Amino acid sequence: MLDFLKGFMLVFKQFLWLFLMILGLVLVSIICWNLKLYTPIFYIMVIGAYFFVWYVPYVVFLSPLRIKRDNLYLWLDQPTDRELVSQLSDIDVKGLMENLEAVSKCLKVYAGFDVFKLRLLKGYFKTKNSEGHMEILSRSIITVLTGPILLFAINNRETLEVLKPSDFPDVNPMFLTILNFITLGWYFMSILAALTTDYAINKKRNRLLEEILDACISDLEQKK
Repeated sequence: MLDFLKGFMLVFKQFLWLFLMILGLVLVSIICWNLKLYTPIFYIMVIGAYFFVWYVPYVVFLSPLRIKRDNLYLWLDQPTDRELVSQLSDIDVKGLMENLEAVSKCLKVYAGFDVFKLRLLKGYFKTKNSEGHMEILSRSIITVLTGPILLFAINNRETLEVLKPSDFPDVNPMFLTILNFITLGWYFMSILAALTTDYAINKKRNRLLEEILDACISDLEQKK
């Protein structure tokens, strides 16, 4: 139930920001209308439309990557074991050393202060940290397709235009062209970030856990 409420509040905040932006543009349009400044209203309509278009990749691709890390579980970016996750989820994020010490303590408790179990955990995370065939294939596909897709988008920008200059004769065509280029770049970078960030974060987290497990093993062996 708590996870559902957190998810609901996250979605609510995202759409609240969009609503406030649109409301601000509407208020500015009303002021311009009362002042008989009609030309800026067309620009405001265009900007409002692009705000909505830009918001879609943010919610779909980038927002999940920017989860607020307010507990140690999220700080480690989704550990896989349920019991370990349960222990880490109840700990707030503090300073760097406090976080590392808390993770070290959790790993020791989880392994029952057993050096052999800690070595097993280290082997598990070391295996996860190694690059598999699917990861190599995915990275190769992204590398190969990035250039052609970007080139296609540039050469066929008229087909991919969100708003065409001919539909808004009162708006400077160059203004719309610039916004269309920004939109294409924004979508491209958002999708690329969504495809690569999770891979990079997981690798970083696994390497960190591997190093902490080494420190835990050394500490317990010295105390014997």
